[in-house]
Amino acid sequence: MVILGEWCDAATMANELEKGDLIEFSRSVMIVGRKRRVYAHWAIYVGILEDDEGYVVHISTEDGDFGVRPGQDGMGKLGSKIAGDNIEVRCDKLMRVAGADLCRINNSMDNYVDPLPPTIAVSRALNQLGTGGYHLVDNNCEHFAKSCRYGVKESSQVNKAVLAMAGASSLTAASLGSAPAALLFSLSYAAYSVYKRSKWSIIS
Repeated sequence: MVILGEWCDAATMANELEKGDLIEFSRSVMIVGRKRRVYAHWAIYVGILEDDEGYVVHISTEDGDFGVRPGQDGMGKLGSKIAGDNIEVRCDKLMRVAGADLCRINNSMDNYVDPLPPTIAVSRALNQLGTGGYHLVDNNCEHFAKSCRYGVKESSQVNKAVLAMAGASSLTAASLGSAPAALLFSLSYAAYSVYKRSKWSIIS
């Protein structure tokens, strides 16, 4: 079983996939005429279904990740991701979801949380098809995929964003002379840790 694979194209990754694996897709958008990686999209692999092709379950729209065409659309188009319009749990072909983007198996949370049996993880994903409730901070594509595999919601992208904001706030306040940056960052991090412990609930 692969815990954390190398970045590669979907066809190469497919040779190592097992049911219940989490897949991280490296997504990019056009910024000033250049493709730049902006976010990661997540899905859970549910196996070979129809047409002898591999399928994944993920939160998305019919047109792609939240209406954003990876590598083609700009930052303005990413607004629908935040708004959450027309987003639902879908089952799509792996190759269609990956497109030309790099991807990897990412079961790294196995290092500190026991994964559910593959059949249970896949069943949890399929049982949520057609449901909505997307929220960028509390219920995004990474939250969904990890809740299927582990029974808990977790998003490394949200974690990093909150810590980055806490650090920026600390530096800003310190520059104004209100408190030492190190102290403010420590307090921000402590508050965030308490928040995460309260939010890291088991999903029934």
